[in-house]
Parts: sequence; structure tokens; C-alpha cells
Amino acid sequence: TEPAEAPVPPSVSIAAKARSGWSRAGVAAVLVLATIGTVLALRPRFAAESIGPVRAVVLPVSINTGDDQDAWAEYGLMSLIATELSRFDALTVYDVQSTISGLGQIGYERDAEPGALFTSVCGALGCTHVVDSTLAVDGNGDTVLDFRLITATDADQLSRVEGGDILQAGTRAADALVTRLVPVRPERPSVASMYTDNRVANQNFALGVSATLQRKFDNAEQYFEIALKEAPSFAWAQLYLSDVYAHTTRFELASNTLDAAERQSVDPQQAIFIAKVRSNIAHEQGSLDASIEFANVMRALAVEHDDALAEGSALMNSAATMQSMGLNREALARYEQALAILDANNFRLRHAQTTFNLGNAHLALGELDTAETYYRDASIAFRSQGADTFLSYVDYALCSVIATKADFDAATPCFTRVRALSESLGDTEGVLLVDTELAGIALAQSDAATAIRHAQQAYDGAAGYAYVRSVASGQLAIAHLNTGDLSIAAAFASERTDNDWFDPRQPVVFVPASLKHAQGDFAGAAASARAIKQRIADQWTQPHQAWLDAFERAESSAQPVLTDYYVLEPDGLVSD
Repeated sequence: TEPAEAPVPPSVSIAAKARSGWSRAGVAAVLVLATIGTVLALRPRFAAESIGPVRAVVLPVSINTGDDQDAWAEYGLMSLIATELSRFDALTVYDVQSTISGLGQIGYERDAEPGALFTSVCGALGCTHVVDSTLAVDGNGDTVLDFRLITATDADQLSRVEGGDILQAGTRAADALVTRLVPVRPERPSVASMYTDNRVANQNFALGVSATLQRKFDNAEQYFEIALKEAPSFAWAQLYLSDVYAHTTRFELASNTLDAAERQSVDPQQAIFIAKVRSNIAHEQGSLDASIEFANVMRALAVEHDDALAEGSALMNSAATMQSMGLNREALARYEQALAILDANNFRLRHAQTTFNLGNAHLALGELDTAETYYRDASIAFRSQGADTFLSYVDYALCSVIATKADFDAATPCFTRVRALSESLGDTEGVLLVDTELAGIALAQSDAATAIRHAQQAYDGAAGYAYVRSVASGQLAIAHLNTGDLSIAAAFASERTDNDWFDPRQPVVFVPASLKHAQGDFAGAAASARAIKQRIADQWTQPHQAWLDAFERAESSAQPVLTDYYVLEPDGLVSD
């Protein structure tokens, strides 16, 4: 728990915009740096299939900062980078202690040309890649880490990480190296048993199934429509198209397509699939009991017909619905059952999805370190499979972990990377949500100008995304309260009221009370805060109470007690 004298931070940012069962979650995390040596902690719970022998040696980091206190980083950063790379079972990363010993024996020249450096190191150790890096300080006194990969035929141009502390620079460099080193091999679904006698239809159907697994629903729909044009009676293409309709919230069209399929003769595998889609539709429409019933039907059929993938998926579906009902412990039990089944049968993508959901369940229970571990495992798995859409979701969660731990120097570049990934995927909402997260970080650091810049960018771009616009409007209201621009703050507060954009998280929930406080209406502010307590009922937390206490102290003293409307000072008192 927080010590009594600590400032009360804003509530953990949890985006409520669900995406067919997947939501972006704000979480807390611990960044782990292992000691020098072979590191096994937090490795994936299944073996990634390697598509090529990658054997990497991480060299000791060359220290060029001119400060003796940085000497530890020679082997400390070496260990950190090796640790991060060793999380991926598709890579072989040489043990740090063995590397140091081997380099000592061959007497390699650290400043040799790349080709000579590769020959001396990998000629002796048998590696295929060398990670070469240098730590320095730029003209502004900021940390810079230059790094590159060297192979037998190539030496990458130096890449640079700037800003943050030394460990943060090492982590960011490792993230960049992962994207260059980890072999990507998407899981290929087995669909041959579903084919018709039309080769062109089969090809497009297979592409559509693959796109569906990667959540590229626009592409999937096009492939299935081509398949059906070639073979109008292609039952499996119709069923998968209904799944796409469900994922893209065209529920009536999805249900009608399923009804038409059921009027025909369906085999057991098709019956399993229909139960899955109906479970998804019921979940998205809020019929949670019905969603669990359909998932249970799906599971029973899967067990009867020895379909491990369907059984694992059914358990995952029912668990996700239980989470929506607040039954997190019950959901955990089903997720763990699903994980065991999927792991035993090497269904890698479903395994990764379940791992991600396990992280969400532990987050909901407040078990933050465990949630972070599952998120890291899921990130590794999605990256290894090239599942970039899922990767953007889970990495968003990991960035939120770091931000919740108030490690803002690391959280800001982390979100920046997620923003770039979202842009590459054409995920406008994801880009805008990152802007709101960056605005939240700036508010937490009492940097109103930066907060306004990021929140205004999200607000202006969110015409089609009401949730993003509502979050940004709350941040803009608070930021303008902090700068004393009360008329602008009042306009955003009024928009929130007019649209009924209600967010129960503190401090945004107190925007109306904060506005009254800033205007000098202390009694009105306290009354507004008390009304909020009644409205959010069982979502009221101790941080909420701390804000209410502050407003009531202002009421009783007839004096302002707040100077920052985002981070509450100890005891709600005005800072000197």
C-alpha cells in the first residue's frame, strides 16, 4: 500500500473500449534486471519454433561517458541486453559469464573493424550475430546508447537510443534488437479438411482464415467473399464470414448467416464453430449468461469430438465472459485449464491470447506483478508469430504498467513505440489512446503545456471515437484548470456533461467539483464531490475519498486547498 504521506496518484488508466473481448488495459509492472549469467525467469511457457539458427553474442558495452561511476554498465548493460534477448526461445543467446571468459581467452580487439571483430569473436565462439554497443553522453549531458548487429556479411548502421537513464536505454536498445533478430513464423491453421473442390475458393478461404486469426477482419472479409463467389455453397466460408460480421459488430447479419447455415446439414465441427460465434455475439450484446451457455455447448461438443483447440477456445470464451461479470477467480480457473490444453497441443496463437487474458484477470484482482509477467509472456509470443495487432494491445498494457509505477522516463518512449506500431497497422484509435496516455504522464508530472498538446491532438482526431474524445476532454479540462484558464476548462466540463461522458476514475470524475473549487465555490465543490460518491457507489476507493476529504476541508475552511487538479498533494494541502 501507499505510505500515508505519499501523494495520491490518479487511478490506473483502464480504457473501456473493448475490441471483441480484447481491451487495452492500464496496469502496474516491475522491470526485471537479472544478475549476470543464464537467465530463465519470465521465459515463454511454450517453445517457439525456430525457422533459422540465430546464435547471438552480446559484447561488453564500450563505456565512453568519461565518468568512472558508469563502469558497472560495461557488464551490467551487457547482461540486461542478453537477458531481454534470451526470453525468446527462437534465439540462442550466449551465457554472459561464458562470453566474458571466452573473450578473455581469445584476446579480441574491441575497436577492430566490424569484419575483423566478427571473425575473431564468432570464429572462436561459433555465433552468427554479434551485438556491439557503446554508451556515451551527448552535448546536453543526456545518455546515448549506440548499438548495431554484425554478421559474417553485414554490419548494421549504428542505431541510437537517447534519453532516460542507462538501464532504460539498454531496455529500449534490446527492444529494437528483438525486432531484427527474432524469427517470425505465424501459426498456420489446418483448414484442408474444410476445402471444397474449387482450388481458387480454397486458396482465398485459407487466406481469410489466416487473416481472421491475425484480426485483420477487412482483409478476411474480402477473401471469404471471393471464395463464396467462386463456390457459393462453400459452407465453411459462410461460417467464417459470420465470425467476421460478429467481430465487426454486424450482429444481425452474423446471426442471420448462422441461421441460414443451421437450416442446412452441419457436421460436428461446424456445430462447434456456430456455438463459438453465438457465444461471441451474446457476449458483445451483453447477454452474458447466454454467452457462457453457448461456450459450454461448444466445450461439450469439442470434448465429444476430441477437438483440443475448440475445447481450449471454449474455456477461454467462457472465462472472458466471467471476467465481464466480475467473476475473476472463476475466470482464472478456466483460463488456466485452457492454457494447459493449448500448451499440450502447441496451439501457439490461442495460447498467447489466453496468456494475455490471464494478465487481464490478474490485473482485475490487483495482482499486478503476476499480470505483468503474463503480459510479457504474451508480448514475446505475439512478436514471435508476427501477430502485430495483438502485439500492439499487449505492449500498450506493458507501457501502462511502467507508467503506473511512475517510471515516466521509460513509459514515454515505450508508448511512443506503441504509437508507431499502431500507425503502421492503421489503428487510428490506438494512436489516439497513446496520445491520451502521454497526456496523463505529463499531468502526473505537472507539465500542463505538454499535457494540453497531447490531449488536444487526441481530442481533435477522435471525431469517430467517443471514448477517446471523452478521455481527452477530461484531461484538457484538468490541464486548463491547472493553468488557470477556467473558461476553457468550463467548456470541456460542459461538453462532458452534455454528452454524459462519465468516467468513474479519479481525478477525472471530480472535474465538476474541481471547477467549482477553482472558481471559489468551495461548498458547491464539496456537494458535487459527495454526489459523485453516491453515483459511483461500489467503485469508490480510498483515493476517491482523499479527494472528497480535500474538497470538504476547503468547504469547512472557506479556503482553497488544491493547486493541482490531477495529483493530490499529501493531505490535500496547498504546497509551499
